[in-house]
Amino acid sequence: MTSILKERFVAEYVNLVEQFRDELLGDGKVPADYAGMPEPHIPIVGSNYYNAKYKIAFYGMETAYWHSLPDFLKTNPTEAVTLHQDSLDNQICLNWGNNSHSGFFDFIVKFLAKFYNANLKDMRDGRHEDIMKSFIYGNTNSIERFHVSAQEKNVTEEVYQKVKDASRIFDGASHIISSVAPKVIIVLNWSESEAWLPMFEDKTNAFSKEIDDHFLYYYLRDSGTHIFWTAHPRWLNIKVGFDEQIDKIIGKMREFNIWDTLPEEQYTSFPTMVEEVELDKSSMEYKREFIAKLAAFLTKENMVMSGNDLVNIFNENNVLVQNGTEYALDARGIYQVIGKAWHYFHDEQDDGSTAYNIARSFTNAKGEYVYD
Repeated sequence: MTSILKERFVAEYVNLVEQFRDELLGDGKVPADYAGMPEPHIPIVGSNYYNAKYKIAFYGMETAYWHSLPDFLKTNPTEAVTLHQDSLDNQICLNWGNNSHSGFFDFIVKFLAKFYNANLKDMRDGRHEDIMKSFIYGNTNSIERFHVSAQEKNVTEEVYQKVKDASRIFDGASHIISSVAPKVIIVLNWSESEAWLPMFEDKTNAFSKEIDDHFLYYYLRDSGTHIFWTAHPRWLNIKVGFDEQIDKIIGKMREFNIWDTLPEEQYTSFPTMVEEVELDKSSMEYKREFIAKLAAFLTKENMVMSGNDLVNIFNENNVLVQNGTEYALDARGIYQVIGKAWHYFHDEQDDGSTAYNIARSFTNAKGEYVYD
């Protein structure tokens, strides 16, 4: 059975691939016009990620000499999204380290070995395929810098810039968060700006803290995403050391209670869970479940809440009308939501207790009940 999260990931990025193709292949352009350019690096989601208990993404700066853009533009968009799945699923990425074990993927492998309490040599030798298929690998820049490969392949700056500009729709954290909801993102690129977190522009939605030199922590409240932002592994290897930085990150995971429990002290088997797909905050399903929980609390405490107060709670937490706008301050729209929630539990679910809680918990500005 196809994972719901995988369906969401593919749908999200197919839309971006189609926009990218349309931008590059308009005005009579053909794939061959982009010879020498690398394809955009679309995040690679390991096949075990979708049912992993610990959903973690690693983001670097760029991948040098990524695959051919002309070939990518000839590929069906749906296939293009998962074109390099074998990088994780077949553990090809284990060949991307270096002899001194100080590269980007060397950091990832060591992090995963420490996090899961697995034997590092076994990880490097490919004996923990289950773990190596469990994470997301992406880059803050989907197209590498001009001098990395395009320049030596005689790509003009004009062609490069056109591709780079078109590729920016892949950059940023919003698409990976909205589609597959990693609980933790570890960013290994100190030179990237905070703008990579588009949702961080709303300072009411995010919390940030400097933990140490070249080590920041962000919490995005709407999505429940924890981000540990640090330097590229080359810097870490020289200045701090992989072990110390990894221990700091895992220590903060424990301190911040990101998960109820972390992996067992000795790795025995890959920890999985039934797939949990968070509801869109603006969906009616989310709103009625929220209203039901709130009503249960209000009933227990013998309290009521006005529609205006509920409007403020919704608007301040980005629980929006389904057209994407905030609820009106006169609360007319919120009364309809309360009424629909009452009818859902009373008529469709035959849940008289929850319907009662809603009926006696919400009032209008005059203190009158508004459930129906």
